[in-house]
Amino acid sequence: CFEIPVSTLLNGGDLPSVKKEVDSKLGSLLISNAKIWTFANLVIYGIVPVDYRPIISNCVDVGWQSIVSSVSADCGRVDDDICVVSDVETLVLNSNTNVTDDEGKDLAFYAEKSRF
Repeated sequence: CFEIPVSTLLNGGDLPSVKKEVDSKLGSLLISNAKIWTFANLVIYGIVPVDYRPIISNCVDVGWQSIVSSVSADCGRVDDDICVVSDVETLVLNSNTNVTDDEGKDLAFYAEKSRF
């Protein structure tokens, strides 16, 4: 249950927004948990041989953690938190030509440097 509060704080949320995010996302996450793990446990402990149970359980867990990380990745995001790529950056990244700005700076250098 720590994924939602931690993700909210790491995405720039404050302490009051942590409670809001937990209240809005925890219920649906618990319902999804019951849907996935109830069926998975019935199959794992009812059908799968003992030697293969850890492997099958880990495979289900990878899928479950993908769902949890997807839900928690959106926690605490600000509405204007959008990465906008300008037409000049797109031109520079998609071509082999050198594009300079008004001051003569090579924009390809800055575009490559900003990737890191």
